[in-house]
Amino acid sequence: MTYPEYAKEILLKNNYKLTSPRMLVVEVLGDSNVSQNAYEIAEKIKTIDVVSVYRILDLFKKLHLIHETSEGKFIACQKFDCTNVKHCHHQFVCSSCNKTEEIHINDKFFMNKLTKMFPKILINSHDFRFEGLCEKCKTTNYN
Repeated sequence: MTYPEYAKEILLKNNYKLTSPRMLVVEVLGDSNVSQNAYEIAEKIKTIDVVSVYRILDLFKKLHLIHETSEGKFIACQKFDCTNVKHCHHQFVCSSCNKTEEIHINDKFFMNKLTKMFPKILINSHDFRFEGLCEKCKTTNYN
């Protein structure tokens, strides 16, 4: 299943219409392997203002269709076959080409350790960002 197919399925399942603006944002996100902010998405679409893009991104975040990076940018969820919508996402960003990949790590033991270390707080999720060179850039830069 492709990201656009998955996004359509989730929108319909949650009783949201497949409006043209939503589908344009889905296409931009699905066609990109780098994270983008609302301004960059609006610039690519040209027919939707930034405020509307932000509203669509908020909905997509609520539906777990996208992830927000630590820089306030957004990327399509690449693991839409994952059934655990509350899991934590880790991202690898290539420092050369900016390609962003989602890394799924079973971090249950890490979260349990944090819970024991900080019993007075409740941690619901966390984000990790790894940086380095993707396979293509590593091969290009080191061969």
